[in-house]
Amino acid sequence: MGSPTSAPQFIDDTFTSIDLPFPMQMGSNPSTRIFVTSNAVLSLFSGSSIFSNTPLPAPYMPASSAFGFWDDTVISQGRPQGVF
Repeated sequence: MGSPTSAPQFIDDTFTSIDLPFPMQMGSNPSTRIFVTSNAVLSLFSGSSIFSNTPLPAPYMPASSAFGFWDDTVISQGRPQGVF
């Protein structure tokens, strides 16, 4: 999402899935797909575009998640920013 040189569009509260070349495990179930949000959350099994800066755990976030930076971030069009 985004680009190191120029983000192609305004991105807020969205996610994308990435196929991994190896299984990753959180808890007892491995997955070869990870979901990355524009708010710097990584999760297995499902993604979420909902954001509210509330205490964790939150019912709208996937149970198998890692929070790199738990805040509402925005990727602005034409700026060198993104989730890499």
